[in-house]
Amino acid sequence: ETKSTILLKLSSPITEGTARKHSGEGTKAAKLEITLAIAAYAFCSATLLVINKVAVSAIPSASFVLICQFVASVVAVLGLSATGTLQNVEPIAWSKVKPFMGISLLFCACLWTNVKALEYANVETVIVFRAMSPIAVALCDFWFLGQSLPSARSWLSLAVIMTGAVLYVVSDDGFQVTAYMW
Repeated sequence: ETKSTILLKLSSPITEGTARKHSGEGTKAAKLEITLAIAAYAFCSATLLVINKVAVSAIPSASFVLICQFVASVVAVLGLSATGTLQNVEPIAWSKVKPFMGISLLFCACLWTNVKALEYANVETVIVFRAMSPIAVALCDFWFLGQSLPSARSWLSLAVIMTGAVLYVVSDDGFQVTAYMW
């Protein structure tokens, strides 16, 4: 589980059983739970982005900031596990770590470039470029996983996102090439 998943589970009233129970029912309660979970996730994500910007402004080292966050995450999981708040935390086993090592390192690299971009760019710029990630995902899914390309309707949505990003870059008063490279 990622830090985001753990935060979502801790901040959301949804459990696996509740999600299964309400799947396909379309009840107001299920929709409310899902809406609250999405809102909690968005709140956590936005808050962490702003906190990372403040942290990297005070300590201009993306690596140090991320290592502190990774250590804090491990301490939080172990602490919550010890108190019984977080259940079913398994000990780390190399047989389970090994298959996920590559994707974990890639995820860490993405986090590092994100925090590195925050060193040079404002939060709005990072949000705009994050919004463009579905374009890269769609193309990588096609090239590497053999998935079909998105529908025309989806491409239209992706084009709107790209147009918004281009308009943002053109109108950005604080344009710095270094910020956009990260």
